[in-house]
Amino acid sequence: MRNHFKLQKNLLCRSKTPDLMTFVEVLRLGVTGHPVGVFSSTEWVATANEPDRYINLSASQSVITILQQNPSAFLAELHTRLEQLGLSDAPEFPTEAAIRMGLTWNSAHWQEGALRWVQDLNWAVRFRPELLVLERSGRTQHIRHWAKRLARSKI
Repeated sequence: MRNHFKLQKNLLCRSKTPDLMTFVEVLRLGVTGHPVGVFSSTEWVATANEPDRYINLSASQSVITILQQNPSAFLAELHTRLEQLGLSDAPEFPTEAAIRMGLTWNSAHWQEGALRWVQDLNWAVRFRPELLVLERSGRTQHIRHWAKRLARSKI
């Protein structure tokens, strides 16, 4: 059974008219199993702290938890799950938002996770500005050197 919600600014609220828009849970993130899904086949959302409320996943800190997973395995699982739910036309998962959040987070754990994703997905060019900042302000020497290598690569 699908829950029905309507958009209200960045939050989604339960709708009294189910034909407006629909939320479909696709997967759960992090160790707590934070539910995320597609809203009306147009937007990725995560559950908010209040019951029956959702927030755009790009703006939710829960999206950063994907950086703990292997990029190829996560994206393959996501693709499989979307096909199982008949959502192959769903919008692109906010992977770039998660990586950008990790690169700018003041934590070696998230910075390393983000660097691994940038490297594995060959997205250094997409994140060059963040990599240049991280090569000067990364939490560890290892992170600063890794960011420098990626920033100078042509991938």
